[in-house]
Amino acid sequence: MPRVGGTSFTYRREVMLDLMHQDLYGWETPQSKERVEEFLVALQEGAVFPAVAVYEEPDGYYLTPSIENFDGTPDGGHHRAVAHYLGGIPLRAKILSAGGPPYTRNMQLHVRDMRVV
Repeated sequence: MPRVGGTSFTYRREVMLDLMHQDLYGWETPQSKERVEEFLVALQEGAVFPAVAVYEEPDGYYLTPSIENFDGTPDGGHHRAVAHYLGGIPLRAKILSAGGPPYTRNMQLHVRDMRVV
């Protein structure tokens, strides 16, 4: 079961986020240019990546700070999100079963504003 900060969650549903028209916020900046470009090239070649985990709030969606996947690896999805945004390709996202923790309100960095260096 995926975990965020020691708390286990289940997923409510999977959605496709059109990042040109839907708001997605995160906390991680800057993003590695090389990593984002790797994802972007792969996306343009038809690759499909695992869904990112998000919290759904009235003002938009929030990437998890870092979620432990089923295999125990950490993943926040920020590089994938930026690559999808830059490529204009909808992002697969799984909405967590519970609303976001209080600190999501401080995560006001929109995916379009994340720096790539």
